Amino acid sequence: MTFGSLRKSIRRLYGGATPRGIRFRYALLAFDIATVLFIIATSFLPSSEIIEALDVLFGIVSRFRKHGCSSADIGCASLPAFQLGQT
Repeated sequence: MTFGSLRKSIRRLYGGATPRGIRFRYALLAFDIATVLFIIATSFLPSSEIIEALDVLFGIVSRFRKHGCSSADIGCASLPAFQLGQT
């Protein structure tokens, strides 16, 4: 798959009126709602390694989904993972 065809496929998913594109956008909406509910729910709970790990996972997935991956993302993702081991 070439970069151009990948870009065209992603554009169809985000903007197309096909059933696949509609399902994709509903999945993104469900992910966004789940992320907000997770943040609200866990703000009232005591901190734990599982909550911290899920928080990092949601952050990484959100970051890659919105901006793509760069070397700075790897560094930002490794810092919270390093801090998990320090608690």
